[in-house]
Amino acid sequence: MPFRGIETRDLLERWPGLYVRVARLRHGDRVLGPGTDLVIEGFPRSANTFAVTAFQLTQTDPVRVAHHLHSSGHVIAAASRGVPTLLIVRTPRDAIVSSVLRKPSLAVEAVADRYATFHEPLLPLAGRIEIASFEQVTTDFGVVIDRLNQRYGTRFARFDHTAEATAAVFERIDALSRRRTGELDGRVVARPDGAKQNDVELLRERYDALPAARRQGLEDLHHRLVPSLTDPPPHADN
Repeated sequence: MPFRGIETRDLLERWPGLYVRVARLRHGDRVLGPGTDLVIEGFPRSANTFAVTAFQLTQTDPVRVAHHLHSSGHVIAAASRGVPTLLIVRTPRDAIVSSVLRKPSLAVEAVADRYATFHEPLLPLAGRIEIASFEQVTTDFGVVIDRLNQRYGTRFARFDHTAEATAAVFERIDALSRRRTGELDGRVVARPDGAKQNDVELLRERYDALPAARRQGLEDLHHRLVPSLTDPPPHADN
C-alpha cells in the first residue's frame, strides 16, 4: 500500500537499479524488466488505474506495461533504459485530499511530504519522458498516447475518449476489483459521490491549513512538471 514503509523505500529509491530489482521480487511483471514496453507511473490517486486500464483495453497487440509502484525510482530507472515512460501528475491539493480520503489513517502533512519526495527527483526528467496532467488523462487520453508515439516512435493504439469507451474502462476496473477482493472496491477509482463531499471539504480545509510557503512549494513543483494548459507553447507567436 502507498505510504507504508516510506523510509525504507525512499532510501532504496536513491539507487533506482537496486530499487527495481528488489521491487520485482514482490511485484513481478508490474515492475520494469527486460520485456517491458511501457511504464505508466504517478503519485497515488492520479488516474493511474484509469490510464493503465484504458491503454490495455485499446491495444490490439500484446503490450507489457509496468505500473502502480508510485515510485520515482521506477520512473528514473525506466528513463535511464530508454523505455517509453508516461508520468501522470495531479495537482497537489487534489492528489493529497484524494489519498487521505481513500486511507483516512494517513495525515495530510505526511502525504504532502510524500508528494514532494515523489515528484522532486523527477524534475530533471522533464523533457526526457512524456508527462501528462490528470485532466489530460481523464478527458483526452488519446492525445496523450499520440504524444507517446511521437516521442518514442512507438505505434500504440489510440484510445478514443468517448463516453462509451470510458464506461468500458470503469466496467473493467470494477470487474478486476471484484476478482481480487470478491466485492467492488469503490475507493479504487474516484467518482462523484455526494456522500463523501463533507469529508472532501474537511480534508481540503486541512490541506489549506498547511503553511502557505509549504503549499506554494508543492504548487510550484506541480507547475514545473506540468505547465498550465493555458500557457503558450515554446516559440509560439504572441
